[in-house]
Amino acid sequence: MDKQVAEQIIRSFVRATMNVYNLLTNTTLSPGGIEKASSSLFKTSGVIILLSFSGAFAGRTILSTTEEMMEFIHECIVGEKPAQNDLLVTASEFGNMLVGHAVTDINNHFRGSNVRPSPPNSYIGENLTFFNFKMSAYNVVFKSQHGDLKLNIALKEGTK
Repeated sequence: MDKQVAEQIIRSFVRATMNVYNLLTNTTLSPGGIEKASSSLFKTSGVIILLSFSGAFAGRTILSTTEEMMEFIHECIVGEKPAQNDLLVTASEFGNMLVGHAVTDINNHFRGSNVRPSPPNSYIGENLTFFNFKMSAYNVVFKSQHGDLKLNIALKEGTK
């Protein structure tokens, strides 16, 4: 994938992450730098959201954070403490909003790219390992007063 295209897609996901978080919580996330992943493996724990997209550009993002941070997001949306299953529903909705914002930005920037999201998948677990098969991956760590949020973006060429 062209480096400038990859950078634009990554920026779209970074902006979407910050905007959706701010919209839902009325607080801010501060992104760290974008780093190329040094391995095909991405290891994480906590609440994990998998978001895929396809079209002229295809890829997958993994968003991970702590249960405490997802509880905070849930409380901001619903106004009450969540049950365990509520965290997965909240994570899926957060992911759905995030990928929708990012894909809209990508399609507005690259007219005719017809990038479409897949429904998000959410998990809660410890010591999970994901493999980025034949994709270039990038990592961004966001900081907030309620914890960290990690974004792993893996990109490959898609078809129109």
